[in-house]
Amino acid sequence: MDKAKHKKRSILLVAMRIIAVFAIPLLLCSCNEIHTPSTFQSISSVFDGMAVVHNGEHWGVIDIVSGDEIIPFGKYGHVRSAGDGMIVAEIGYDLALIDVVSGDEIIPFGIFDGFSRVYDGMVAVSLDRHWALIDIASGHHIIPFGEFRNIGPAYNGMVLVNIEREGFRWSTYPAIIDIETREEIIPFGIYDAIWSFSHGIAYVEYRGEKFQTDNIQITGDVGAVDVITGRELIPLGEYGRINILSYNLAAVASDWRGRFWGLVELSSGRMLIPFGEYGGFFGYSDGMIVVTTNYGEHGIINIADRNEIVPFGIYDRIMLFHDGVMAIYQGYGWWFQHISKYLE
Repeated sequence: MDKAKHKKRSILLVAMRIIAVFAIPLLLCSCNEIHTPSTFQSISSVFDGMAVVHNGEHWGVIDIVSGDEIIPFGKYGHVRSAGDGMIVAEIGYDLALIDVVSGDEIIPFGIFDGFSRVYDGMVAVSLDRHWALIDIASGHHIIPFGEFRNIGPAYNGMVLVNIEREGFRWSTYPAIIDIETREEIIPFGIYDAIWSFSHGIAYVEYRGEKFQTDNIQITGDVGAVDVITGRELIPLGEYGRINILSYNLAAVASDWRGRFWGLVELSSGRMLIPFGEYGGFFGYSDGMIVVTTNYGEHGIINIADRNEIVPFGIYDRIMLFHDGVMAIYQGYGWWFQHISKYLE
């Protein structure tokens, strides 16, 4: 879009945004059964029909549909989602793992320094910079403290772990292992970093001999690997940066600076949306994706036909979660809507 067309379009969008600021919060009570009554300063995460939000003074957990407080604002200094209906709560410097619905302290305050996300009844915990993987119900240490430098995340009976790299104070070797057998699915020493492990896919980086001999941080070649099959979904060095969006979608950058982004189908390697058509790709759900234009305007499109579902420029920011729940930011705060409003 050239600058003249963009200027004309911006005039129309200003009017649409003014309407959005004043009218949309009034419509929430009749929009797709999401009745959250107020706006929030920030939204940390959405899970199981609930959201971790900040009301400008305190953190809490609300029911998205009704707006009811599940974890009252101010009860804890900070909260974050840990998965499986649990949160990590903070009071002072002490942390606890809390069941959101019952409010019970599953792991009480003051025992551990940190928690990973919960996976299948297990959670990685840290104490004095050492990590262990424990069974939540029994407290049994499945992986004891000291065996690995870092632990997590986990997926389908496997977990990402790191060991110290000899002679490198701040560096580790990553691997993905079978939790039960300790078999190395992706062995130590193959990659210099595994930046994420989700949907059964590892986002990996190899830096080569220069990193190992000079002991300096450099940007290496990145790729994506199907951990179950071992298949290289995105070969090392093909793209500069990778963001795994689902088991079959990844946003990829043309270089490590992330100047131009495209969308790739992992099963085929096919470029679904070429570099430069959009400025960036974010939350994905059921064939729809949040994108930004090259002018920074947020919207939601259908990947298959590029049809605009939520038009660009109406809202300052958009987050799209599973089940079609959207978090929208406009001027003064965040609120929730459902994507079906735009599919009618």
